[in-house]
Amino acid sequence: MENQSHKGIGIAIGTLVVIAVVFITVFSENKPSVVPPDNQIQNPNNTVPGNNTPAVSNTPPTNPVADNKPQTPPIKQTPPVKIPPIVKIPIVTTVYKNGSYSATGSYQSPGGYDQLGVSLTIQNDKVTSLSVTNMAGDRRSQRYEDMFISGVNQYVVGQSVDSIYLTRVSGSSLTPMGFNDALDQIKAQAKV
Repeated sequence: MENQSHKGIGIAIGTLVVIAVVFITVFSENKPSVVPPDNQIQNPNNTVPGNNTPAVSNTPPTNPVADNKPQTPPIKQTPPVKIPPIVKIPIVTTVYKNGSYSATGSYQSPGGYDQLGVSLTIQNDKVTSLSVTNMAGDRRSQRYEDMFISGVNQYVVGQSVDSIYLTRVSGSSLTPMGFNDALDQIKAQAKV
């Protein structure tokens, strides 16, 4: 019983001590400074009146600039950024001269050496019209060239000159080699 009452007294004293510490801490932080600002000091020699000994102060000297408020750094003025003028670089839009061109392409077939006539018109690096002439030397090659001619327009007209390279058209796989040869000659003629 006596032990419990000692515990209760101890808890009460501890609680009072905590409250006192909090009270002192809260009210001492908001306590105004007793030292007057530098411009209001009456005793410039900092001596006790009637006695020429220096006065002892328990308060640390205050900095008039520091007043517990966070200092904001001065705003740095940066010079304006100079943007260089826009330089217009001329863009080469065409690789080939506009116009109509013709060439004879050659290729090797089982029947021997064969040729194919190609005429086309270039406008802004695209093929706008195409004409292919059968120049085969034997009947078999003539038949394959005719097959090629019947289906070649869809792969050439409207296409960029540099994107055209044919490998097999309408069942003909050798005639396209003659067409590619003629197209290479036309590119060389039309180069800007």
